[in-house]
Amino acid sequence: MLTIFYTILPVFLLIIVGGYVQRAGWLPKDGAAALNQYVYRIALPALLFGAIAQASPERLLKGSFIGALLLGLAICYGLSFALFRLFYRASIPLAGFQAFTATFANAAFLGLPILMALFPDNPDVVLVMGIYTLFTMPFVLMGIAMLELGRQQRNGTDTGAIWRTVFRSLISNPILLATGGGLILSLSGMALPQWLESVCNMLGYTASPCALIAVGMVLALQAQMTGGPKPDAGYQAVSGCIKLIVHPALVWAGMKLFGVEGEWIAMGVLMAAMPMGTLAFVLAETYNTDCANTSASVLLTTIFSFFTVSAAMALLSG
Repeated sequence: MLTIFYTILPVFLLIIVGGYVQRAGWLPKDGAAALNQYVYRIALPALLFGAIAQASPERLLKGSFIGALLLGLAICYGLSFALFRLFYRASIPLAGFQAFTATFANAAFLGLPILMALFPDNPDVVLVMGIYTLFTMPFVLMGIAMLELGRQQRNGTDTGAIWRTVFRSLISNPILLATGGGLILSLSGMALPQWLESVCNMLGYTASPCALIAVGMVLALQAQMTGGPKPDAGYQAVSGCIKLIVHPALVWAGMKLFGVEGEWIAMGVLMAAMPMGTLAFVLAETYNTDCANTSASVLLTTIFSFFTVSAAMALLSG
């Protein structure tokens, strides 16, 4: 386990560096937002597009892997929704959003660097991240729909606005567009031009370090937040256990059920074991919904994931 611990240590050290950069004010005030947008809209899409476009359809269309991911996500989301609805008396929109946050993994910004560190010679790492991102998108859209439903209930807005917002989010998502574009090129059998491959590679090399620095900066911003409602400690414990333990356990069971083999099992489970994605906090802040709990959950699950991801990898390697 110590070997695994030291392997992923540099990943979390870069997050700490990002936090220090934010607190020291070495970048402009909106530096965290700018770096996040660079990774989200440019570096990661380029990395995904290049890797998927050059992969064979057989490597991409792994039905058993996709089925296991979706089964684990669906069960985890349903259990979380019922828990927050019944025991925390949350409204349907709030329970739906909380269930989304409890199952939404930071696959792109943190999962990819960790998998690259743990599986340095496996070319399927980027494909796993792309598949995970693509097929978890319905749950992201579900989270947005729940926030829009809550806004509608508060403001009496048109129900159609919910689906228009969801549709706009779908067609404008850069990671989804890059994944889809790469898939189309792969299925067509066309080769990626050398010049375009070089551009994708150069941008892709910046994705992991910039993503980790951005995560650290965002976490530092969240830690500096004062005033407003305080997070609920009981909710943090429940949400954290769901995200870091229950979700990966369900995905592991799905992998076994669907007969997934090799390192794809470990990579899929580790993706599910990632902490809550910072997008959850961005959405909560945008819609002014459950900001305190979401912010604290992102911060705490990221801290504890250093130990739970190490433990999960040790178990999977045993």
